[in-house]
Amino acid sequence: MKSSILWALAAVAVLAGFTPRPTSQKTTTPTKSDKEWVVLISGNTDGYLSPCGCTKPMSGGIRRRGSLLRELTIPGRTVQLETGRFTPGNGPQDRLKAEAMADAIAAWKADAVVFTTAETAWPAEQQSILRELAGDRVLEGRKSFGPLKISGSPAEIVSGPGSIMVLDGDRNEATAYAKKHPKLQVVVYRQQGRPDAQVARVGSTWLVTPGEKGKFVIRLAFRDGKFVNHRVFDLGPEVADDPVSTAIFRRYQRRVSDQNLIDDFPRVATEAFAGNEKCGSCHAEAFAQWKSSAHAHALETLEKDGSGRDPECVSCHVVGLESTKGFVSREKTPSLTDVGCESCHGPGGEHARAPYLNRLAKIGEKACLNCHTRNTSPNFEFLIYWKNIQHRLGKTGG
Repeated sequence: MKSSILWALAAVAVLAGFTPRPTSQKTTTPTKSDKEWVVLISGNTDGYLSPCGCTKPMSGGIRRRGSLLRELTIPGRTVQLETGRFTPGNGPQDRLKAEAMADAIAAWKADAVVFTTAETAWPAEQQSILRELAGDRVLEGRKSFGPLKISGSPAEIVSGPGSIMVLDGDRNEATAYAKKHPKLQVVVYRQQGRPDAQVARVGSTWLVTPGEKGKFVIRLAFRDGKFVNHRVFDLGPEVADDPVSTAIFRRYQRRVSDQNLIDDFPRVATEAFAGNEKCGSCHAEAFAQWKSSAHAHALETLEKDGSGRDPECVSCHVVGLESTKGFVSREKTPSLTDVGCESCHGPGGEHARAPYLNRLAKIGEKACLNCHTRNTSPNFEFLIYWKNIQHRLGKTGG
């Protein structure tokens, strides 16, 4: 019954001259030859399971990656290659991230995943867990997939048609390796930033990278014994979220919350904070400007996305998470929620007690850059964004 109503409404809309607006822009899949094989290369996630930041558009995330990988896959003729480096550290939250990545790789039905020095540095017990989650996809040495031969170890040399070497190294190392093994067709390496649109070559060998932080997917086409096409896909907001990958990410968020990792966030001793409302009692004009800004709802933004107890996110959405006198929880420290006055101006407890004797230091763009980094806010321009929160502190401000 419900389906019939929806179809009827759609028909009325078409007759009235309206067309439905797509919820997300569809990625056009390249033309597929009957004899063509495809290699999909992604990885270098470095802990970024989700786009993270305040300026848009942001790229990346396992939810989008799962969707794009499925769309670009040609059944029976695709090799999905994950280059590893799930996360750079091995602390409690890193372990949860790595396990989520291994879950995702299994869900995507990846063909091969290369463990890097980041993974092999983990304790044996944790490595065992990752291998169990990833299944037999962990590439040990070399392996063939149809006409393609892939190696994740420089000692296991592959060469000739369809040969791919995955290096845990940079462009210089890839160049040197390609010169040493000229019959190798592709060398995959690591690089910060966006992958080059045009494939780099050393002789006849292609140098390929999936770029940084899991933001891109590389598609290579292989036909008639050689690689014939290289294309970079950006995991921007036009790529829809994959339901299976979304479920994995939500489970990761719940584990972060359930394990109370925010309680173990490293803190240092500082002066006391006054709290947002205390600041507003003297600086009414500035407080009103703050209340109308996105800063005043910063923690709520995280809570709506399920990251309200994630210390890596919360630290830039509240006042003083890094301080022994700072934010603890919305319930225990309500006046320190969101990006408040003291997020930028520093602890103001003494200033509130005796404002003329304890003036706050003058601040500028540097205070913003503590949170608005290249990773979290790649398009951040101080002079542009300052207009959204511009205010004067008044005589006791500094």
